This record gives sequence, structure tokens and C-alpha cells, in this order.
Amino acid sequence: MRLLIAVHDLTDSNRRLMPWRTVCEVTEGARQSGHAAAVLSLGNAGRCLSGDNFLRDDFSGDVIQVNKSKRLLAGELEKVAAGFKPDVVFWPVAWREAAWRIGAAGSLRVPVVGYFPGGAYSLPTALNAARQIGVKRALPYVREAAANKKKQVRRLKAGGFERIIAMTGFTAQQVIWAGYEKSLVYAIPPGKDAAGGFEASDLPEDFNAWLSGRPFYLFMGPPARIRGVFEMLEAFDRAADKHPDVCLVCLFRPDSRLDASRIERKINALKYRHRVYPVWEMLDEKARNGFLSRCFALVQPFVVVPSEIPLAIIENMAWGKPVVVSDAEGTGEFAQPFGLVVRPGNTKALAEAMRRLLADENLYAGKAAQAKALYEKHPDWAAVAEKWVDAAASLWG
Repeated sequence: MRLLIAVHDLTDSNRRLMPWRTVCEVTEGARQSGHAAAVLSLGNAGRCLSGDNFLRDDFSGDVIQVNKSKRLLAGELEKVAAGFKPDVVFWPVAWREAAWRIGAAGSLRVPVVGYFPGGAYSLPTALNAARQIGVKRALPYVREAAANKKKQVRRLKAGGFERIIAMTGFTAQQVIWAGYEKSLVYAIPPGKDAAGGFEASDLPEDFNAWLSGRPFYLFMGPPARIRGVFEMLEAFDRAADKHPDVCLVCLFRPDSRLDASRIERKINALKYRHRVYPVWEMLDEKARNGFLSRCFALVQPFVVVPSEIPLAIIENMAWGKPVVVSDAEGTGEFAQPFGLVVRPGNTKALAEAMRRLLADENLYAGKAAQAKALYEKHPDWAAVAEKWVDAAASLWG
């Protein structure tokens, strides 16, 4: 088969992040299985050149880039379809997806498999996000939560979207409820790295001297309010008041400064700031694994989850570590067996969950064992790619 897999705004800096990582891994996995596969990057007008500057004559490049503006998208997609000649197009969808963009994908007269790259959001979660991160930042999530899902399914079906891929069972159930037959909906999570385990480097000497053998919670992600960093810091201060040895390590991914300056001020204002160890530079995989392998547990208290099942949670499972995570619909459901799940933005509940894991050895041991067991069963990226290809192949029975 010839598979064209579309995604919004793929760049060199985000291709290792979700949801772009899934698209890149599926594309490579499909190629390894003998299929012709290419990524179609839908770029923003003003930031993406259009036309022949981006479309190679042989359409054999790793990425085909087009301008996704309303004025240009349909014409550029027609050009891509004429050159690449896909048998199936995978297309990113959302409940708030514009009708004209659905129509542009459907106008190719090629079977389309839609996939949800984002998370699933209830209206209470989205409205809480508006209070936590501001109306402007939360507006896409509010629109997503409030969208008429059954109406959107009718649009997708009319646009030639014959199959749907969700990254969690939670979102898959929403799609089925909204009108797709169960047999047409696939729940396929992000994958784990190939068998053989992770390599972990030794932790820095200055960090070991600071830690002095104490247990620490670990946060990994950009310094952004949407990640629940402010609530996490307040919750840690509460938990640290009851547990004199517990520490917090924050690996702040510096792909953007975002709310970094405010977070620095927040850390400095904590009662137990001397037990918080922030890292502001980018670490390689071995260094990150060094922290994961030594941490007590991972804490990822999202206000909302931009893309379901963040890779940090899957990487954490490999080391048999519990996770404390916010109840962000699909992500919370996925993590519940090996973690403690709390309402987004609830600082008191987050602190209590952190204290419970520290105080209850049986609870901790059970969650840790579940993390390891579920990781062993989790599909690797090759298996994820195979499942996506199977979804496309099912179009021909």
C-alpha cells in the first residue's frame, strides 16, 4: 500500500514529541513492512512556503510539506495526491475540526483514516483549565469539549473518513458513542521503545551530594502552566511538611521558556525550596533515564493533556515506577492501574496522593509491580505501526 500520513506542523524539534513521534514511528514501521509511506506536514500560512518549493517531483522525501491555509490547502493536496498516488490517507482530526479541512481531505477521493492526536476533554476539565491557564490558552480545549460530537461524526463520514484511530479506549468509546460502528474504531496507544530496555547514565556527582540518599518525586516536561507545575509545587510543599526527607526533581524541557520565569519565582517562594532541584537544560535519553531509574515516583499533574498518554508515562513504566497524574480523561484511565489519579488543579488532593505513596509501602509496591507488568504487555513502535497499517488494510476487507 501507499500510505500518506498527515500531521500538523512537523519540525526537527518536535518530531520526538507527541503526537509527531507516533506519526514518524508509524511511517518508518510501515516502510520496514514493505509499504510506501510518507509524512504530510500541514504547515501554517506565513511560516510555511507553498507549492513547488516543498513538493519534490518524485515525492520520495521523508516529509512532504504543504500550506494548510484555507485558500491553498485543497489545491496543494490535489497536487500531492497526483504525485504520490496514495491508497490511504491518515488525517488528524478533532471534535472542533473545521468542516472545510475535513472536506479538503475528503476531496482527494481516497479512503481516509482519521486519527485523534490530541486528548479527550470533558467540559468541567476544560473550564477548570480556563481558570488555571487563562481563557485564551484554554479556548481550544473548551471548544473541543463543547463541540457537537455526533454532528462532527456525520461530517467525517460524509468526507470519506472510513476508519478512526484513537490513542486510548476512552476516546475510542467517545467516537463509538458519537456514531461510528465499533468495528471501524481502533484504540492504539503510543508505543514503547524496542526490547532490550533503556540505558541509564550515572547521576551527576553534585546532584548525588545534594540528594544524600533521600527519595524524590520526578517531573519531566516543559515549564508550562498547562502541565500543572504551579499546583505540583504547592502540593510538594504540603507533602514535604509531613515527610522531612522527600525531594522534588524537575527536568524542565527547554524547547520554550513558556512560564519559566514565573516558575522560578514560585520555587524560590516555597517553604521547602531547598528540597527542589530544577534542571533547566536539555538532557539526553540516558541522562533522563538516570533520573527515572532512581526516582521514587513520577508526578505529571496536567491541567489538560495536549496529547493523550505522554511518552514520559510510558518511559516511567519501564522502570517499574508509580505515577501521580491528574484525572485527564483518557490519560488518567490509562495510568490508574499503576498510579494515583487526582482531579486537575486540586492541590490538596495532589499533596495527599504524594503522601499516600510515601506512607503506604503495600500501595507503592502494588503500583510499581503493575507498572512493570503492564509495560511488558505494552506494544512497541513496530507493533503500533502494524496496527495502523491493519486499520488501512481493513478498508479492503
